[in-house]
Parts: sequence; structure tokens; C-alpha cells
Amino acid sequence: MTSYEPYATFYCSLKAFNLRYGSVIVAVWQGPNGYTRQNRIQSSKKGHYYVWFRLEPSGNWIPGRYTLSLLADGVLQKTLEFEVTSSAAQSTPPLLSRSDRGVVAAVTCRKTDSDYRPVDPTSSFGPSDIFYCSVQVRSVRRGQEVVTRWYREKEHLNDITIKLPKSGSGYLSFRLRPGSSTWDAGGYRVDVYIDNTLAKTVNFSVHE
Repeated sequence: MTSYEPYATFYCSLKAFNLRYGSVIVAVWQGPNGYTRQNRIQSSKKGHYYVWFRLEPSGNWIPGRYTLSLLADGVLQKTLEFEVTSSAAQSTPPLLSRSDRGVVAAVTCRKTDSDYRPVDPTSSFGPSDIFYCSVQVRSVRRGQEVVTRWYREKEHLNDITIKLPKSGSGYLSFRLRPGSSTWDAGGYRVDVYIDNTLAKTVNFSVHE
């Protein structure tokens, strides 16, 4: 997208190549009236993989032109341009459709923060790693159940259930430990259900 509403959250997903362990990727967001914010990710592995950044508004964004500069280890790699529209009709979020409610996103990651948002999203884990899955929910009701069902290939590993303590929107964090042994190398997935309905599937892998 190159055009956003004043209430929107900005997302950027990028694929990095030949990253070194410990490399630092920085996203620099700039907008009207000198607005500047930064996001920073330090790589925890080598190779090619996706990373992503998010920037949420504290109120409404100021209409105008914005840029996102992406740097790796202090070297500028790419600059993206986008805009926030000034349409009065867009100053208030639209009513949510049924498809915009419930589980709206899920990602596997190294860990989650205090609000259960993903930290260091990844689709590749080591044999001794803890699997984390951060799930974003929107306009959910108190008492609804969100379940993560974990698999290695076709083998069912475990189910983890959270019964929502309140209505609203936010994030949930699920984690699965390797137990007394380590994970076998290969393909894995986690299915996310809400009220017994499959909402999202996230595929990931374990490397040797």
C-alpha cells in the first residue's frame, strides 16, 4: 500500500539476504512536521529470511507524505514512500465486517513482549528453542476460546487453549517447550482456532 487512513497502523515486511548473526536492521519512519521514529531488530541467525516492522499511531497521523528508510548495519538499503490521506470521511475507522473480527493475524516468533506482541518473528527454530505464537484478535467477546494446535508434519503435538478474560482487541501469546528432549528437524505448523473454527495456519521449521 502507498496510501493510508489517518488511524491506520503501518506495516513493512522485508526479505533480508545473507544476514550475519548479530546484524542490526533499522527502520526509520519520517513524516510531516519533523516526525521521526525508529524500529530496530538484531538478527539471531544467519541466512535469508523475512523480518517485519510495525508503527502504530498514538492518535491520528498528520496527513501528508511519509518515508521509510531501511538500514542494515548502518548502511541504507532501501527507501519507501507513502502518504496519509486527509479525507474527512477517513478520519474515523469504518465499522468492522465479520471478516475483520476474531483472529486477524498470527505469527511465530522468538518471544513476545509484555503486551504479547511478537518479538523477532521467525519461521525457523533450533532444536532446543521454545516455539512462540503471537495471535492478534479484534472485537472478540469475553468467554470465547482461542486454541493453538501444534503439529510436526502430520503428528499432533499439543493443544493450548486461552479462554478470553474480557471483550475487546489485542494480542495473545502461546508457547510450546521441547520438553525433556529436543525438537526433530523438519516442518511444523500451528493451527489457530476460535470457537472451534480454524482461523489461521502458520508453517515453520526446525533446523539441525
